[in-house]
Amino acid sequence: MMISLLLVALSASYAYIGGAIKLLDDIHDRRWFFRGRTPICWGLTISIALLSGMWMAIDTYSAVLALALVISLSLVWKVDNRYFITIPLIALLVSFILGFHWLSLLPSLVTLIILIPIFALDELLHTLAKSTHHHLSQWLLHRRPLAKVTVLILPFLFLFTFQNALAFWSFDIAYDIVAFLSARKSLSQTP
Repeated sequence: MMISLLLVALSASYAYIGGAIKLLDDIHDRRWFFRGRTPICWGLTISIALLSGMWMAIDTYSAVLALALVISLSLVWKVDNRYFITIPLIALLVSFILGFHWLSLLPSLVTLIILIPIFALDELLHTLAKSTHHHLSQWLLHRRPLAKVTVLILPFLFLFTFQNALAFWSFDIAYDIVAFLSARKSLSQTP
């Protein structure tokens, strides 16, 4: 029972983080201006950072995922606004306050080393998807398939847990849902 509650909490937190990150990204990248924009953006930023920091302190593989995402996105220049710079800084501070220690990552260092290039390559392929003319290739590359497949394979190699793979997929699904809704909103506003 305890594992299932933990799994629900982890997956729900990841889903919130994924959806909130995409919403924050779209507000910034699509230049949506509305009343209360700045407080909403900072509220999303702080809530993402607090949840991320908490899970980094509690769960080693959450720390691995968070660090792999931050490092890979930084390598491909996707940390492109003040909110995305602030999130990892606050998350790291919160995780250290809650007891996170770098040495806790040693058993999962191989996982971190695998995920960083996978996430970076997925981001590069995502960027290439815009210039691809074949619709199926464009759709597939746009969905960042390497990360999705890798997190499903790693538990079979004892380098990840199935709970974290499920949580990662909930992050990714929420991210994609918000991306879909944002694209529809933008299309409906096009003159």
